[in-house]
Amino acid sequence: MMQEASQSIELFYSYSHSDERLRKRLETHLSALRQQGVITEWHDRKIVAGTDWKQSINAHLMTATVILLLISPDFLASDYCYGVEMQRALARHETGAACVIPVILRPVDWQGTPFAHLQCVPTDAKPVTTWTNRDKAFRDVAAAIRTAIERLQTPLSLLPAGQQSASTQSSAPAPVQPQNTLSDYHSCVLSYATEDQAFAEKLHADLRSKGISCLLYTSPSPRDR
Repeated sequence: MMQEASQSIELFYSYSHSDERLRKRLETHLSALRQQGVITEWHDRKIVAGTDWKQSINAHLMTATVILLLISPDFLASDYCYGVEMQRALARHETGAACVIPVILRPVDWQGTPFAHLQCVPTDAKPVTTWTNRDKAFRDVAAAIRTAIERLQTPLSLLPAGQQSASTQSSAPAPVQPQNTLSDYHSCVLSYATEDQAFAEKLHADLRSKGISCLLYTSPSPRDR
């Protein structure tokens, strides 16, 4: 059983606002981890009025230890969720800087997506809304998240030899992809306003000349989430 953590890790919810009710239910099922001081949670509803929403999201996305992708038709259809948050999350996962866990909320064809190689939850990637008892589905998700956190908090030297090898391999960076499309991994994402396009394009060219794969992306409005 996990002991009370000496330092909480941050858990980030990447989700479509259409799934807010399901996100709240998942938060409820993670209450034990929160009460035990194991996790602190963040999502965009915690953005303080008057602050830059893009900077707030990016700051937490780039520091969170665990990132939950709440998968649904609306998540995959969202330019911001799919094109920005998911890409940045997966880039951090590939370098071992964060653990990304896809949570299948509603039925959708997610095969072939950039996260399809990751172990999804609930069990057998059965969408939460298709379970007869949704509390059982969320309990299954919460248990998987707890196990993932326990693994993160276990020193590599204490893991069995086979698991040490698996952990080392999973944290290795992915090869740089030459294509500049939303479906590929990139070392960085340049998100810019229209009026800064000229500067962004120059910076993009400079980075590519140094062999850095970078996605050039015009950020959509928060209403696109």
